[in-house]
Formats: sequence, structure tokens, C-alpha cells
Amino acid sequence: MKAKHYLMLAIMLLILICSYIYKKISKESFSLSSRGMIAFSNTPANDNNEIYLINADGSGLQRLTNHQGRDCAPAWSPDAAKIAFYVHYDNLNTWSIHVMDADGSNIQRLTEKIGVRDHSPSWSPDGKQIVFSRGTSDSAEIWRMNADGSNLRKYDSVIGGGPEWSPDGTRITFHSNRDGNSEIYVMNADDSNQRRLTNNNADEWWPSWSPDGSQIVLQSNRDGNYEIYKMNSDGTNQTRLTNNPAEDAEPDWSPDGEKIAFSSFRDGKFEIYVMNSDGSNQTRLTNLSEHNIQPDWRPISIDTTDVDNGNSLDSSPKSFELFQTYPNRFNVITTKRYAKQPSIVSIRIIRIKG
Repeated sequence: MKAKHYLMLAIMLLILICSYIYKKISKESFSLSSRGMIAFSNTPANDNNEIYLINADGSGLQRLTNHQGRDCAPAWSPDAAKIAFYVHYDNLNTWSIHVMDADGSNIQRLTEKIGVRDHSPSWSPDGKQIVFSRGTSDSAEIWRMNADGSNLRKYDSVIGGGPEWSPDGTRITFHSNRDGNSEIYVMNADDSNQRRLTNNNADEWWPSWSPDGSQIVLQSNRDGNYEIYKMNSDGTNQTRLTNNPAEDAEPDWSPDGEKIAFSSFRDGKFEIYVMNSDGSNQTRLTNLSEHNIQPDWRPISIDTTDVDNGNSLDSSPKSFELFQTYPNRFNVITTKRYAKQPSIVSIRIIRIKG
């Protein structure tokens, strides 16, 4: 009876915590995309690109990098603690992948091969690996390495660039001109099962996964100039999102899947724009005197929080899903640990991530 009593208390505690989280979310009625932050590359007249941050509502512009060399293509780590990017050296003959803390400090160079162009980094969902493009004088390659730059290896069977890891870590999408013009492909993370997703007499670039992995957004000039399109992750249901005479490029999903950031030349120079995921409500965020390109939305995560009434927790937690999906906004994963004594219960909220 005592064990059942404690179990009921644990269940009631779990329900109360879940109710609190749900009410807090509902009360605030916030959209993760409206409260998010976007990293991007700013290109001044002297070509000394730097990485900047801006809030998703256009406020809070801040500069992160400040040194010689072009700093390009920022990519947030899944925990939002670091940003990967690439830097030009040797009069643009060498491009190298770097990583820095999210505040711009602690810059570390990860690749140093002379005479190649390493660019377009993308983190694995667990934050342990980085996949990136490597351009040589006669090839376009995709490589990966550990997040500290170790264990560098090439995908030998892949021709292409612009790789991005799927949210579940099982697939990588990329663009490739192996069939003549640039098209969008997808492959398993071990480079097996490579499949072409688009098939147009045009060039298609820079694919980006939706947070739930069900869709891919890309840029294509199939209708005359570069516009933003989206499609299902199997290549079906290709839909045009932007429609103007200027170039729209480099799309990136918000972490809740509700919005898409992209760069646009519609104002006579590239600026960062945000639109709803259906293409509506296209809004300019930046208004600088130089080009602003390569937006990347910061992931949303909340640090681990424990609710305990005791200590000495079992070292092997039992996990279960509290909410698998909350209207395409949240994945809330909890870990429930049973103590060696029934009176000791811990309920851990690991992450809230759009």
C-alpha cells in the first residue's frame, strides 16, 4: 500500500508540473520565432565580412566578430552555445572552418588545409560532429569531423556542397551538379542511399530542413531568377514562396517551423528578411549600408531543471515522452528517475526545443 501511495504522489506531482508548463506556455502565448535570434554575415565595402546577431523582430543588432578576414556562413550549435563559421585566408585561396562561443569569444580554427575552400558548416543534432563543404580546383566535396576538429574524413562517394544534417541525425541534404545543373539531394548520414529530390532545368541550392524533418526549403532559379521554394522531404509538393524580380536566397527555418529567414536583393543590396512558412508577411529585418547574407536561426533550448524531494537517484533513468509534439512548436522530453527508496522521486525536464 505504501508503494502505491508513493507512486500516486509521484504521478500527481508529474501532472502538476506538466500543467504548470502548459499554463505558462499558454499564458505567455509566445511564438519562438518572434522571440528568437538570427546570426548572419555582413559584407562591407572592404569585403571584411563579420558575423552579426539580430533579434527576429529586427531589434538588438550586435556584432560578434572583429578581425581581418571574411567571416561567413554562421551556424549555431544545437545547444546554442557555439557558432561555427568559415574564414577566408591567403587572398581567398584558403577557407577554413572555425568555431566560437555564442558571444564571439574563444575563436578556434578547426581546419587548416592550404589551398582548399572549406565552407558551409552544419552541426549534427547531438552537437558532436560538423559536416561541411570542401571545394578544390577540380571537385566539390562533403566532409565531416568531430566538433573539436578531430577525426576529419571525406564522404568519398559524394559530389556536392551545402550539406545540412536532418533534425533526427539520420540524413543529410545537399546540392550537387553531378547530373549537369545543381539539384537537391538527400542521403543517409553514412552517405548511403543518395537520392535526387529535384529535377528541373535550373540551379537549386542551399537546402534547409524544417524542425520536424518533414519539409525542406531551398533557393531555385527555375522561374527565371532565384526564389525561395519548399517541398516535402521526399521531394513532393514543391511550392514557390517568394515572387519578385530580385534574388531571394539562403533560406533557414525558425526553430518552431513557423517562419523562414532568407536574404533578398529586392532593396538594391542583400538584406535579411523573415516570412511565414507559407510565404506570407515578408518582413525586412536589417537595414545596413552593406550586404547582409547567410541567416541562421538560433535554436531554442532550456537548461536541465530538476525537481527533487531527495537524493541518491538511480544511475540509470527511465525515459518517456511527455509531449511528442505541441502544435509544431515544442518537443518536451522528460526523464523520470526512480530512487532506490520509493519516497525519493526526481522528475527532470531536459529540453524545450522548437
